[in-house]
Amino acid sequence: MENSKTIIENAAQQPTAKESENMDLLMKLRKKRITKDSHFPPPTPMITCGGIGCCDKGDIHAFKAKAKQGKTSAVTIMASAILAGSWGQLKCPVENAKVLWLDNEQKEEDVESIYNRIAEMTRLELEELDKRLFLFPLRSFFAEEKFKAVESLMKEVQPDIVFIDGIVDIVGDFNSLEESKKVIEHLMRLTTDELYGKETAIVCVLHTNKSLDDHNMRGHLGTMLTQKAGTVLEVTKRGDIFTVSNTEARHEEIPEWSFRYDNGTLVDATEHAQRKTIEQQQARANDQLAEREKEKMKRIDDMKNIFLRYNNHVLKSTLKNELMTAFGRKIDTVSKFLKERFDEGMIRAENDYVVYVGKKAERGDEQNLTLF
Repeated sequence: MENSKTIIENAAQQPTAKESENMDLLMKLRKKRITKDSHFPPPTPMITCGGIGCCDKGDIHAFKAKAKQGKTSAVTIMASAILAGSWGQLKCPVENAKVLWLDNEQKEEDVESIYNRIAEMTRLELEELDKRLFLFPLRSFFAEEKFKAVESLMKEVQPDIVFIDGIVDIVGDFNSLEESKKVIEHLMRLTTDELYGKETAIVCVLHTNKSLDDHNMRGHLGTMLTQKAGTVLEVTKRGDIFTVSNTEARHEEIPEWSFRYDNGTLVDATEHAQRKTIEQQQARANDQLAEREKEKMKRIDDMKNIFLRYNNHVLKSTLKNELMTAFGRKIDTVSKFLKERFDEGMIRAENDYVVYVGKKAERGDEQNLTLF
């Protein structure tokens, strides 16, 4: 009888399922608390460019582009840099890194061509490559299977970085806030060391909206990804040059890097793109200078016409009002214009009037002034 009573009393003292759940949560929270004794090592980037890191382990990241604008080629380059240690401007500080690539968009033969291109770019022995590159075409799988495959393959492979090409295909509805939130939270959890004892970087590849001027990623999924991603990269194409830009970053942004195809081979085009950018900027500056000079000469002609109507002798107030009408600008613009002409000696003031003098002769004429 006494034993039964003891058992009942002990059972009554046991926490309920809800209490146990709350206790487990509190234990997790206590481990996460930041105090004076906390010390977290700096993040480990999977890629550096110009000495600046990106795609840190323990975080999710995004790679965006318009359709058919080189995103798969750019990811191929990043994967090759990670496996080989470097490619062009890119370096990987993690030795013998493992890469898991889940392709949700392309057919098996297309994904096989990615494997062959990476083998060519890294020049690794195929046996070594197969130990470190895990490439899976998942186009024929259902969305729910693709979603489960991410965690299952990460547990098996234990990669340092995961590329999910076509993240939209693991979501039933990428415009659903609830589904998008569920997927992003799940991926964030998978980046931690809770799954298999080490942190992982997950890079989600997603198209931007169809409008040419809209560079936002598609749907609620894209919005959530932009908010949570440590790094957001975008690839754009101009002519035969593809350029990767760091559009958002939690820390310092990496510099742009570029590539192009040369007889079917991917080659670094960063320096070429930089030279081209400088040339384009200079051309734009020259065009703007020419446009300003053209506008200046038109305004001078407008002023000359006013002086012509008034016999080269105009009241200051009249001249200003007529110039505001001719230019379609306010008094500040007109006053600045007149001061510049005064400084050049083209006009001079006589009491309340302005007189047109002209400009110095460009040749060695006997006249010092060319009168209008």
